Amino acid sequence: MPPVDLNLLVILHHLLQVGSVSLVARRLGVSQPTVSRSLARLREAFDDPLFIRTNKGLQLTQRAEDLMEPLGEWLGKADLLFLPRRFDPSLLERQFRIAATDSGFTAVLAPAFARIRDEAPGVSIVVQHYCELEASALASGRSDFVISGYRPDDSMTYSRRLAAETSVCVMRAGHPLGGAAGAIPLDRYLDYPHVALTVGDGAADPIAHLLGKHAAARRVIASVPYFHAAHALLEATDAIATVPGRVAAAMVADPRWTARPAPAEIPPYAYWLLWHERIRRDPSTEWFVDLIAAVCNPALNLSTP
Repeated sequence: MPPVDLNLLVILHHLLQVGSVSLVARRLGVSQPTVSRSLARLREAFDDPLFIRTNKGLQLTQRAEDLMEPLGEWLGKADLLFLPRRFDPSLLERQFRIAATDSGFTAVLAPAFARIRDEAPGVSIVVQHYCELEASALASGRSDFVISGYRPDDSMTYSRRLAAETSVCVMRAGHPLGGAAGAIPLDRYLDYPHVALTVGDGAADPIAHLLGKHAAARRVIASVPYFHAAHALLEATDAIATVPGRVAAAMVADPRWTARPAPAEIPPYAYWLLWHERIRRDPSTEWFVDLIAAVCNPALNLSTP
């Protein structure tokens, strides 16, 4: 654009409408000399007098008449920039990139997918590999959202608690621990080998973290990054896999598997949806977060910065 103060175009717009320096000054709440100086700068910028003084007042030049329509359209569009944004998810055309573990996908995204498609058919979902550096992924724009088992301590990351979760022990049908009811006692839990489900690039073991001081007594015979990868290892052994309750519910629909609640020493936790300051004011972010929260737990709708 040419080096012109855009405020001058506002003054020119009013001059073109009323043809009077004094009237424009009163309309804009400025002094008449201010409008006169602005007109002088406009004449220089357009290399045209714009207005010619006659017995009937200021007469527009041909250049000024040619400017009236495009200038009015330009200012009208500029006003639209500052109007409140109207958001209609049915018109949304975009892709959401979401970093999630297997459990995050099963517990959060999968149940919400049908509603996402119903409300916003133009939206597509890309599920990304979860890593421990989710805050940097959100800040850089590599991910739009992260589904996590914990809430980070980061002033630029926003979060919504989605739902509480408990741990459940999954084992083959006919397993010695499978016939009883209630939570498995810790000593019996530690008597058996374990298949650990790891998350992230660092292959972190969430159950070891939840077990705390008892983790050292847990005998892990295999570590795998996917829940389905544990099936073959559990089917042929007496090993146990400790998984989120929502994942266990999906697994035990298959009669080859049975489940019992994990020991009381493994505390419950929560799923969190995380996003960055970068997209916080985007109406589509608010819509997506509210939808996911409503699907996960309609009674739990806690927005926490």
